[in-house]
Amino acid sequence: MDYLYGLSDSELQQHLDTHYPSASQSERCLRYRPGEFTRLPNRYYQFRLYEIDFFALDSNTFNAPQSLPDTEAGKLRRQQLLEDRQALMQKKTEVLRAAAVETATTMNLDIEEAYSKVEQLEEQVLDIDKQLARSTESTINIDQLTWLKRQLIKSWREDVRGRILFFHHPPYVTEATKWYQGQTLAVRQNLRWVLIPISLQECNFN
Repeated sequence: MDYLYGLSDSELQQHLDTHYPSASQSERCLRYRPGEFTRLPNRYYQFRLYEIDFFALDSNTFNAPQSLPDTEAGKLRRQQLLEDRQALMQKKTEVLRAAAVETATTMNLDIEEAYSKVEQLEEQVLDIDKQLARSTESTINIDQLTWLKRQLIKSWREDVRGRILFFHHPPYVTEATKWYQGQTLAVRQNLRWVLIPISLQECNFN
């Protein structure tokens, strides 16, 4: 529901300036456009409950894998990713072939197990495809990360009991195949960009 539909351009501008201050005007999108990358307002926010600050983050805006650099190291990384992708596709073929043979001969194969293996392999291939895709357009919402850094510092100075950050994409996982996934690394790196400078200044907050 577009509850701002009836506002004039000047009223809409005033509403944006009041409720969604942003250094980048292009990031104050109020309309969802299917198939396009959009940043909707109020997708990240903070609230305090029982003297604990909660930070709800929109990790969809900082989980994109970084583009491979045009360096020798970047070329080597691209070649390694291509080799890994080929190996994964070969493994997927082997799993499907084994499942077909077992089903045809014994009809006693755990189809769920085979499906799970194929799904994991496809997820790894998709992650590699994302890392290989080159894009000059950054999808990282720097405004959100800057806001988080500022609000964490403010929270620390107000001496609340604790702080909890929650979002969809994990920066750390226990599953070995996902530890080095592009999305995981991107979330981890962007959160470190926020948290490490704050941790280095902790002594100045007291």
